[in-house]
Amino acid sequence: MSATTQQEVIDNLRAQVLALARANANAAELMAELHEARELEALLIERNRELLLAQALEVDRNHVLEMVVRNEPLHAVMAALFHLVANQVERPAMAVTVVGSNGFETLFDVGLPKELVGSIEQFCRSIDWRAFSDPGGEACQALSRNITEATHRHGFSIEWCRKIKGSSGRLLGTLTAFGDATRLAPTPELLNKTIVLVGFILEHFQLYQELAHQAQHDALTGLPNRHLFEDRLRRAIEAAQADDRRLALLWVDLDQFKLVNDTLGHRTGDELLHQIASRLRAAVEPGDTVARMGGDEFAVILTQPYSVQHPEQIAQKILDTLQQPVRLNDHDLLVTGSIGIACFPDHADEPTTLVRASDIAMYNAKASGKNTYKTFTVVHAAGLHTRLLVERCLREATRDRAFQLHYQPQCLPNGQLIGMEALLRWTSPDIGLIPPQEFIPIAESTGLIIPIGDWVIEEACRQAAEWNRNGHPIRVAVNVSPKQLLRPDFCDKVCATLDRHSLPPNLLDVELTESSIITHPAECSAQLERLRELGVTISVDDFGTGYSSLSRLQGLPIDTIKIDRQFINAIQPDDSDKAVALVQAIVRMAESLQLKVVAEGVETEHQLGILRNLGCDTSQGYFFYKPLSAADASALLTRLR
Repeated sequence: MSATTQQEVIDNLRAQVLALARANANAAELMAELHEARELEALLIERNRELLLAQALEVDRNHVLEMVVRNEPLHAVMAALFHLVANQVERPAMAVTVVGSNGFETLFDVGLPKELVGSIEQFCRSIDWRAFSDPGGEACQALSRNITEATHRHGFSIEWCRKIKGSSGRLLGTLTAFGDATRLAPTPELLNKTIVLVGFILEHFQLYQELAHQAQHDALTGLPNRHLFEDRLRRAIEAAQADDRRLALLWVDLDQFKLVNDTLGHRTGDELLHQIASRLRAAVEPGDTVARMGGDEFAVILTQPYSVQHPEQIAQKILDTLQQPVRLNDHDLLVTGSIGIACFPDHADEPTTLVRASDIAMYNAKASGKNTYKTFTVVHAAGLHTRLLVERCLREATRDRAFQLHYQPQCLPNGQLIGMEALLRWTSPDIGLIPPQEFIPIAESTGLIIPIGDWVIEEACRQAAEWNRNGHPIRVAVNVSPKQLLRPDFCDKVCATLDRHSLPPNLLDVELTESSIITHPAECSAQLERLRELGVTISVDDFGTGYSSLSRLQGLPIDTIKIDRQFINAIQPDDSDKAVALVQAIVRMAESLQLKVVAEGVETEHQLGILRNLGCDTSQGYFFYKPLSAADASALLTRLR
């Protein structure tokens, strides 16, 4: 190879090496650029994610604020808040405690086990939150120590805990973030934003609660005002309707209260009202409502009267507590009250009428001398339900047969249903619901009791015949007026009614009051003998109220005596020896005369147990069943078949 050729080869190789070096340098530059591009892409992705999270946070935050402005329930707002946090951090674990003026109120959480939440709530209820403002105080340290120990037992740790204060510096609650091996706590930035939002939520909620309380409560006494009273009365009546139970309304008016204001001044009068409000609250059950209706008038809603006598017992309790002297400004003030009582559904079936009835009864109490109570009666409802109005409406109802029969089951001690008592009900379109004890005396005095009584027997026999055809051979008892019984055609009407409805006579029981039989013994005996010949059974109702004896009834053709409810009501767990002795005497005398016994007004298991031990045959009362409409009674018989 020539020298020239060798040099060419060397030059060529050198050129290739230089080219390769330049290529490698370009490749390194490209790799560096690619790495920078990837870092920039990752940064852009992270920035984009942060932007999306920030946008989501703003959207969620605005949604929460809108819920607050709409005064939506606190639990719904807190759920939206936790959803906000969950959109920012995966599987958050947080708790918000809410503290009110009376201490711990509630706790909201997300991502925590129920056992841990229960432990935290228990600890929160056990401390004095008024001392919680001192970080080094015993209450704060005890709460922190107990919650920390409980948290560790469940595999969590407290990552962050802050107090939540309102704009005035008042403690509203706490916000705590938790962590465990599988999740991280929210970032400090997110937590700071969250605590500001929670503070706004709680302060707005408590302010709303305070404003709502002021709008619904009397500023002087702290009792519910008329607005809240009307709402509670409406709800109480709806609940009583749904549960088939009674409720009572007591209208309380202080006697001569104006004299206190005129002689001692309004400030003393206000303090007296404040103390009377406290006494009224103490006289009723926690679930009952005591409201100030304005001036010196109060209203009491008894949502679950234990017995028919319970409203009157509470009224007397209120009168007794009002008569205790009140010491104010070196004066011993004696205050009395007049109370009107009205019951649902006995006297009214809607709030406005019930209030009107209790108010009428209260004025009746004042007219009776004050310092007493009166239960609403239609006849004495001055200016509203006069006797003439009742009589006119009663004549129209008799003409139109606008009555109803309800049926109260009669049961053996074991609860077996063996009979029904037909009870007359009347609701006037002009007056409303009128109890039998109010309109029956008017019917008696006007003679309307005859057509009304005929309708009762007709309807009771029709219903009993229908039950019998449907496989329920139940004896139905009807109350008969002495005027009706003593009419010459009475027995013929009964016989014709039984034939018309194909009702076996033994399924009809005629009830007469003890006093009516004793007043007309000879005439009643003849009519009762004819009924017995038909196969109809005879009962003496309200036994014990006519001041007679069983021996005076011995010669009469009767089958059953019904012990008046006042004797049964007297049987109470604490003091009833005399009442039990009286009932026992009646039962023993009835047994000696081979008469059956029915106890009326049985309302408690204690009363039933006593009657069972005394050998009483049959009982009826609210302990077993309240009076039922014909449809409900039919449904009951079908269910018990």
